[in-house]
Formats: sequence, structure tokens, C-alpha cells
Amino acid sequence: MSHLLLFQSQTMQQLAQHAESIAASNAAVFLHGETGTGKNVMAEHIHRRSGRNGLFLHLDCAALSRGLLESELFGHEKGAFTGAIEQKNGYLDLGCGGTLFFDEVENLDAEIQIKLLSVLDTGQFWRVGGRVPVTTEFRLISATNVDIPQLIQSNKFRQDFYYRIKGYALTIPPLRERREDIPLLAEFFLREFCTRYKKKLSFSPEALSGLTNYDWPGNIRELKMIMEPLVVATTGPRIEVEHLPLEVQQGAILTTAANQQWTAETLLNAYVKRILKMTGNNKAQAAKLLGWSLNKLKRHLQKMGHE
Repeated sequence: MSHLLLFQSQTMQQLAQHAESIAASNAAVFLHGETGTGKNVMAEHIHRRSGRNGLFLHLDCAALSRGLLESELFGHEKGAFTGAIEQKNGYLDLGCGGTLFFDEVENLDAEIQIKLLSVLDTGQFWRVGGRVPVTTEFRLISATNVDIPQLIQSNKFRQDFYYRIKGYALTIPPLRERREDIPLLAEFFLREFCTRYKKKLSFSPEALSGLTNYDWPGNIRELKMIMEPLVVATTGPRIEVEHLPLEVQQGAILTTAANQQWTAETLLNAYVKRILKMTGNNKAQAAKLLGWSLNKLKRHLQKMGHE
């Protein structure tokens, strides 16, 4: 996710201050939050503020099999296994003096957890196939979107390893709990993609309201992912409500309804009209989007006085 730690909400201000206060320490940091909330960005932020001269290395624990993960972490000696034609330095080597970020840490194999416990306690490890210990020193930041204590209860994660990596625990709130940050992030991504595609666009107030009032189950990642097609597809100078994905448009309609104190019937009628506009007055397609039968839509349009 290519963005800085951007926020203006009080919740994130407090979280950032906490992160700043612990950055210079060597203690482990444990980040918890829903998918797409920016845990990797927070991890990089802590590394940048730590004063460490080494690398920031991001390891996705869910992306590799156990064998590959062990080799990536510990490295291996020449001839350690078939295909090991030369010595390879792993993350524990390369990250010495820097920060190792274990994303989706719940996917670490139990045996690797045991080996990492030893590394964290002694500062030494053996490469796969190695006979001489290697010394290392690094800052560990782990992240997850699941309830690790629950995994411990079901014997799917080691309790001793959890307590060792927990250190400073920070919870990153979802976007729906810090809506003040949505316009700032949306404008940032808009500028990013406008620069890429050599366009000049802005949001209409209604479109920005829709973005702000949508719950964003995919959080910042989802916000960024919808922005590129918006920039590519918009031909006018502004991104309007009708350009937004259907589920996001509902946020704009609800905001207008609240401001004008609409009744439930008025709100439904406005929504139906917007769906018809989106589909170019294609009633069959509109009915499908509404989850209605075509006959139900036609009856509703007659009631609205809209043929």
C-alpha cells in the first residue's frame, strides 16, 4: 500500500503518538487490525522513527510454505538440500540492525515459532544445514487480523511465542471508526492516480460525502483499489456520485436523506431513480441490481408516477 501514515482523526493522532513514543526502544511491537487498515504502513513508520540503520524487511507469513519460509528466515548453507548451490542469507541475516515485519504472523508453523523463540532469546541462529551459529540483532514487529488468544486456546498458536512477540500492542481502528480520515486518504489516492494517468480531477461534494459515509469493509486497501478505475473512467472534470460503485453511492443518498429529513419512501424512491440512471433506464438491469423482479420494479415506478 503506497501511502504515508495519513490521518486527522483524534483516534489516529493518539495511536501515532503512542507509536512515536515506543519507536526508539528495541521492544517487539504487535499490531492488530482488520485487513487493509494499514498495519504495514504503521510498521514502516515505527521503523523510520526508530533510528535504526538497517533494512525494513516485510515477510508475508501466509505466502510461503513451511520449507520455503524456514529458508527465507534462516537462510541455508551450500549443499544443505537439493538445489542449494550456494549459501543464502535469510531475513535474520539481512535484517540485522534493522526491523523484521512478520505480516499475518498467525500462519507461522509451530516448529518455526520454537526456533524463533530461541533467536529472540539468544540473538543467535543456525542457517539450514549450518554448523556454526550466526549472531543477529533486529526489531521485531508482528501483525495479524485474527484473535491470537483464541488460536492459543485451540492449540493453533504457541502461548510462549505470543507473549514473546506481543511487546507493545497497538490496535489500528477500521476506517468506519475514523471517518474524518477518509477524505484525506481519498484525495491522496486521487492525486496519485491523476499523476499516473496525467489527469486533473476533483470530487464533487456529494461524491466525497458518499465516500465518507461508506463503511469500507476492506478499509484503506479497498478505498485505494476503487480509486484507479474511477480516475481512468471519469471523462469530466469531477468525480460525481454516479461514478462511484453502487454500494458507495448509498452513502451519499443516506447523507442527503438525513440532511433533508426524508421519509423511508422518499429515500427508496431516490435510490430507485439513481439505479435507473446508472443503468441508462434499463429496467431489467435495474431490477437485478435492486434484487427485485421486473414486475415489482414496474409496479413501484407506476406508484412513483415514473413510467
